[in-house]
Amino acid sequence: MNAEYQKIGNTVWKFSLLILLLGAMVGVARNHLEWEFRYPLMLLTMPLSVILHGWITGTLVPARAGTAMEVLKENWARYLVVAMAVGIGRALVAYLFALWVLPAPAGIIKLILVRVILDVLTVYIVPVVFVHRTHLPAIPAGVTFLFGNFRRSWDLVGGIVLVNVILYASVYLPHLTTWDGSFVLSVLLVTAGVTINFLVFAGAVLRLVAPREP
Repeated sequence: MNAEYQKIGNTVWKFSLLILLLGAMVGVARNHLEWEFRYPLMLLTMPLSVILHGWITGTLVPARAGTAMEVLKENWARYLVVAMAVGIGRALVAYLFALWVLPAPAGIIKLILVRVILDVLTVYIVPVVFVHRTHLPAIPAGVTFLFGNFRRSWDLVGGIVLVNVILYASVYLPHLTTWDGSFVLSVLLVTAGVTINFLVFAGAVLRLVAPREP
């Protein structure tokens, strides 16, 4: 297991500068821009996200490396289709739970729990897209793989919980301080969350390609 963690860490470190760039872009767009500027910037992050997912997969899966344009050309359409399908499903679930109004802080805890559960259920979907080069079939395949390998995924669940705590802290923590650098703090927190998310992705890719333990 230690060798696996080292491989995950080394793989993400290999692309750390691009991951930090992506995290900073997401951090600025997520917490510090009005909607008319937020969504164009978020759209600009998609090509970089696809390339990073493809390169990480290419590092962990033999004979899968490629240039940025090759990775983007091969994967952007199915990534977009799956992201939209999963996003619509998540939005519907979130809307249903939003009808269940709770006072603070119970309401915030509910939001975090719902997001964590959805993130856990979908943790293998994007890795399946890149490992098996598929699109919508990745959704049932990813969920099925999770249920069949949940004991091997406990560390990924821990990473997902940590990412969500960090992302919510990036929204609320800067408002609790008078420090002039609260903008920087918010962006740094989101960047940390994005980095951990790629660690989770790399771990999920390894579980998909590794033989199942008896």
